[in-house]
Amino acid sequence: MKIRFPLAALGAAAFLSLAPLSGAMAADITITTPPATLRTVAHDVCGNSDDAAEGNCGQPNDDTGNTVTIGGGVTTRLVYGRKYQSDTSSVTANNNTVNASGISDGIYGGEATNAASGFNATASGNKVTVFGADAKVWSPIYGGVTYGTDSATAIAANNEVLIEDGQVLGVSFNIYGGASWYCANCTAIETSDNKVSITGGTVGTTSGGENIYGGYIFYMSGAGTPKTASGNAVSISGGTVYHNIYGAYIAGTGTASGNTVSISGGAVGTGTRRNIYGGYTDGAVSGNTVSISGGTLTRLSIYGGYTGSGTVSGNTVEIGGSVNPANFTGIALYGGYVNSPSGTSTNNTLELRVSGLAASLGYFQNLNFHVPASLTAGQTMLTGSASLGNPAPTVSVEIASGSPLKAGDQITLIDASASSMSGAAPTAVTSLTAGYEFSIVGDPIADKKLVVEVTAAPDIALTAAAVTITAPATGDAPSAAATVPAGSHYTAGAVTWSPADNPFAASASYTATVVLTAASGYSFTGLAAANARLNGMAPSSVSVNAAGDTVTLTYVFGPLAPRGGGGAGATSVPTLGATGLALLGLLLAGGAAVRMRRHNQR
Repeated sequence: MKIRFPLAALGAAAFLSLAPLSGAMAADITITTPPATLRTVAHDVCGNSDDAAEGNCGQPNDDTGNTVTIGGGVTTRLVYGRKYQSDTSSVTANNNTVNASGISDGIYGGEATNAASGFNATASGNKVTVFGADAKVWSPIYGGVTYGTDSATAIAANNEVLIEDGQVLGVSFNIYGGASWYCANCTAIETSDNKVSITGGTVGTTSGGENIYGGYIFYMSGAGTPKTASGNAVSISGGTVYHNIYGAYIAGTGTASGNTVSISGGAVGTGTRRNIYGGYTDGAVSGNTVSISGGTLTRLSIYGGYTGSGTVSGNTVEIGGSVNPANFTGIALYGGYVNSPSGTSTNNTLELRVSGLAASLGYFQNLNFHVPASLTAGQTMLTGSASLGNPAPTVSVEIASGSPLKAGDQITLIDASASSMSGAAPTAVTSLTAGYEFSIVGDPIADKKLVVEVTAAPDIALTAAAVTITAPATGDAPSAAATVPAGSHYTAGAVTWSPADNPFAASASYTATVVLTAASGYSFTGLAAANARLNGMAPSSVSVNAAGDTVTLTYVFGPLAPRGGGGAGATSVPTLGATGLALLGLLLAGGAAVRMRRHNQR
């Protein structure tokens, strides 16, 4: 059963509905306003409220699984899916939803506060969605948050914030997928599998210092409390974002692992430098990833992982092959950054899948270059300063299918000639593609360039072949000449004719045979007969030898027409003979007779 109460104080268009949920009630509060009108709700709004008129947070109940909708044109203070506090028991704020297209001071999907010692605080499964061009939130926004003073545990998990449109404009306020605050002397603090997604709208200001956190932990004391942030994520596919971005953040020491930041679209950054972190804490930072596959990025420092004085290992920064290098301005890439000599950075990886990128780099122990098929000999993957570290990083190269690179070609992996290259120079290159081998050219540190030469490469497949020869004509001498299109990576041998008449005879058929030989580093292996042409026509036969270095094409011309009976090289048509000529005469005479008869009838 669902009960609806008219909200007289807000007009006929505003209502509250309550529906049963196992144990506690689940409330649906929807505050709207008629078109072209504005309304102001001068108090905080809570899904778990006994105030049937306006969802006033001053009258809380134990409802959970609530849904609160703030319509366009409505202005509120803070909005909560559920706000709950207890001094005598564990508290939860789970599975609540807030949908906002109006204006609010801040939004909390669920907030659980426990001021009693030994009890738990949990916020999980909550979701906040900001939508509509007129939506404005003056921050903060939390998917789910716990305040667990002296709690046994404080957990924020599986909460989500989705920004589809509108503006998030508060100065020095933030967006949190899930957060745990002020848990002094807890047995454990955890934020896991929380998410912030931005698909549109504007987040932050050009001058503000706001942040976006997938997962966040901050504590007042209890430095020995285990603090864990894992599996949290921030994804941006549209809109404009001026905030700093953290997959996960832990104040003080803790463990940040397996968190991600992914950017596939939108505009991120501004004239003031901003930072992106996969994971951030003074403790252990491992297995975090920042992945960029699109968008416009401006003045950003991008860190797979960051630690003050702990260990940072196994973090990855990946720049995808769909990135437009022209949309990268003022970018610095760091694998595992350590802000203290007592910290350690190990096994952090750059995965670069696009060429022509301008960016500086440092704190990577593995440099993996995925060379696209569009890169040719002499071109560059990345341009910018490089701190290679000591010991030198491992360097690996993968070559995309269809690449034109062959043995003897050189490519520049890093060009720091206009800036600096420091650290220990790599001495070897690992190939990630079967058949390719590489060597380092020169001294990367002295030359300020990391250049590699292809020392071995599989043959490049020739997928088409074409040749032009002189077709036979009655009375002409056979020609051995054969030509291939300009720029072809193969040559043509002399044409042979069978039978070997000289000159060509009328009514005879002749087979032309020509052998094409692949240039060094190329192969006809796999050439489809349908992709071969002789004088623009499909050959009579196509035969690739076992080594793949030659292909033999044949074509049968003829029977040849008599001289003047169809032009040079023309295939003869069947002759009529005496009987045929007689029939043709009768047909012609009959046609004339028909025409005369019709004339006489007029």
